[in-house]
Amino acid sequence: MTRPVPSDTQWTPLRHPCGCAVDWGWNKASQSPPVFIDWCSYAFDHPCPWHGGECNAPVFSEAGDILLLEPSPGFTVYARLTADDDTALADTITAQLRHVTEHQARGREAVAVAP
Repeated sequence: MTRPVPSDTQWTPLRHPCGCAVDWGWNKASQSPPVFIDWCSYAFDHPCPWHGGECNAPVFSEAGDILLLEPSPGFTVYARLTADDDTALADTITAQLRHVTEHQARGREAVAVAP
């Protein structure tokens, strides 16, 4: 089964513990930016979909290279392997998310700075 990926999909690269850098896609029709960011703060600490993370019967896109996942009803994210030139950005975003989540766990405020 395939479905098209919406043309207004936004992509955010993250590095996963398995070593893969994955572009995670979302669009405002599926969820708000804060909901997606909250989900990312969970997802980066788990394996990518190809190595056992978020494995809830993914559906491939029409091109066959993008996974479509629904972590919860009505919340759709897309996954594709990150292009080589975006892996450094994946590392930066993941480090910033880790910094924020560690500060939140300690009850302190943290601010992520755009690269």
